[in-house]
Amino acid sequence: MSDTRNPIELSRRHFLAGAAGAVAAVAAGGETASAQEAPNSKQESRNTKEAEILGALQPGSGRPVPIGPDALRIENEVMRVQVDRTGGVFRLVDKAAAETWEPDPWVGAPGILVLQSPGGGRREINLRQAEEISVVRAADAIIEISFRRLRLSAAEGTLEAGGKTRLTLVGVRGPLRVEVLDVRYPPDWKLVELEYPCRLGALRTDVDEGYLIVPYQQGCIVPSTVKNWKQLPRIKTWSWDDGPWMEHGAADVRIYGWQVASLPMFGLVKGKSTLAAIIETEDDASLRLVLNSNGQHVFSRIGRLSPYARLAATSPLWLAERKQFGYSRSVLYEFLPDGGYVAAAKHYRRYAREHGLLVTLREKIERTPALDKIIGGPWVNLGGGYPYYIDHPLYRFTWNDARKFVDDLLGYVGAQRALLTLWIGYQHLPPDSYPFHPAQGSLDELRGLVQYAARRNVLINFYHGLPALLEDAPNADVARARKSNAQGTMSQRWGRHCPRFFLSYAQKNLPAVIRDSGILCDYEDILTAAGLGECWDSQHPLSRRQDRACREETMKYIARLGLFCGSEWPAGYSIPYLAYFRNGHAGAGSHWILNQHPVPLFNLVFKDCALMYGPFFPLPGLEMIRDLAAGCHFQLTMQEIRQYYADGFRESRVGARASVRLFQDWLRATGTAELVTHEFLDELNGPYRTRFSDGSEALVNPTTELREAAKQQLPPESILLRLADGRQLQAAAKVGWDVETR
Repeated sequence: MSDTRNPIELSRRHFLAGAAGAVAAVAAGGETASAQEAPNSKQESRNTKEAEILGALQPGSGRPVPIGPDALRIENEVMRVQVDRTGGVFRLVDKAAAETWEPDPWVGAPGILVLQSPGGGRREINLRQAEEISVVRAADAIIEISFRRLRLSAAEGTLEAGGKTRLTLVGVRGPLRVEVLDVRYPPDWKLVELEYPCRLGALRTDVDEGYLIVPYQQGCIVPSTVKNWKQLPRIKTWSWDDGPWMEHGAADVRIYGWQVASLPMFGLVKGKSTLAAIIETEDDASLRLVLNSNGQHVFSRIGRLSPYARLAATSPLWLAERKQFGYSRSVLYEFLPDGGYVAAAKHYRRYAREHGLLVTLREKIERTPALDKIIGGPWVNLGGGYPYYIDHPLYRFTWNDARKFVDDLLGYVGAQRALLTLWIGYQHLPPDSYPFHPAQGSLDELRGLVQYAARRNVLINFYHGLPALLEDAPNADVARARKSNAQGTMSQRWGRHCPRFFLSYAQKNLPAVIRDSGILCDYEDILTAAGLGECWDSQHPLSRRQDRACREETMKYIARLGLFCGSEWPAGYSIPYLAYFRNGHAGAGSHWILNQHPVPLFNLVFKDCALMYGPFFPLPGLEMIRDLAAGCHFQLTMQEIRQYYADGFRESRVGARASVRLFQDWLRATGTAELVTHEFLDELNGPYRTRFSDGSEALVNPTTELREAAKQQLPPESILLRLADGRQLQAAAKVGWDVETR
């Protein structure tokens, strides 16, 4: 459970910034307004503004922006950086691949600065519009760029605003560190965001052969063209081809949270060159994506065709910290000699190891040995109405009923081990929980259940929801709600509780829960699903960095209690503390474009560090095959216990039995292994192979034809699992109807 608003949907209106972004203002008759803008704020005439915008857009041809002959240069053995003294933009040259990565081809923007005016309006300013741009060599491998006095319009003149950035080549073969050192603006103005560097290395749609690497959910790639493919593109043409001309071609993807980016990295591939980027200051950052778009959805608002070329591009988007710049921001760019999305993921894995994020399952098992019991088995979520209701008669089951359930799970279903989360049992709604409700049985029966199950490799825990604050709950004190802005707006109920209070509620409830039940593990719903956010309540204010610190302190506390813990969505920052996640499947969500070519970036980085559980209930088909090949685990979710014993297939013991025998031996063998590689053997979305560090591999044919993969004939929509010990298991999904004619 979490905030179900899609951050991508919420951010599309901010996609085209600078000259093009002002098109939105045309429709409104002036500057783009925020909710706080004064109703009588001064605005220019619509006709004047439209002429100004369209005139500014004429250069947007998609051709490379000229870099002057007097450009400043720094270089090492692998990379050359050239900075234009006039516009402040820079290009990168991959020496090994002899490939050049150009600056923004639309309006030659070094960056796009977005400020909030004193009247509350949103002003989007191309840093190229600075009256003074200074490019200086600060050291042999360092260039600093300053932008001063930004031009707003002919009528408004200049604004005493600007910024300073620094480019540093690290070592003889190291990366380029791009830093935003400062952003300046008048005291009565506020910072909203800064896109910098803007659209660096953009791929030209249907011209450049390459793709974007995007860590959206598990991960995906976005090819810049499919027109030159030798095989029929395996895509949904209605969304792949229509999406870029519509709002789906624009996306600001937040880092960490609900259906967003799970990792602070991205990449671009062009020919034999791979440009990988790691965002070092990720707490106040998003990824701004151009998905083979030319921004036509923005120009359609004023009845015009976009003059821009279609691009595939990614920019770091630096967000204000409580409406101020706050601190310097940093992103690393590096060329990877072995190239591709796997190399980019492994590049971030090395960075994660160097920065203490790569804590493996084997290390976590040493800390909490009970974790080993569940690896390979399903995660069973057995609903009992909680956390919506407390002891609802229609959902009620007892601890003795749960004991019989464990027997059936091991007997009829055939599970050899499992994690069993009971969504029932407490007398208080979250963020509280304890004490246990007597309707389920005595505490002796509860402790007996937990011990009985553990002896059979089934670990039991309970739903806990520290971020929840429910309107209909007696403990729903609005004074503890996170206020997402200065106007006091609250988040929705499952992410409403301010993170400032998470630790105290964990301390209040968990020790007694452990004492009374004997649990060895914990499930904290929403904890990583809710994105990092600010709180504007004067009694408990938070920045996003403080929000993350509060969540991390809560995770550390749970670990100190001797429990291993999981949460709802994979998030890279939580890997040192958590051992499993919901929504860890290998797909790429429902976005029209981003879901077309999923690749398991998160598993390529962290698969051996946490158990990634896929959809709520596995069904035969390509989705389950994709998860198996990526090393994802599986959930069995039953909303209530009677559903489990029903005769149907979905969310029942019958459906569970059909799937468990397929995945548990494979996942037990590969559970703690690293996902070493993922490679398409011919065309994208065609047959592919995954390999694991223990020597196991999977061959997948996702097509509807008999295909050969690695000299192996594979039936349509099938998978071949080769375990390191020599065992093989081949499976194909069966779909159909039992029809009886009378």
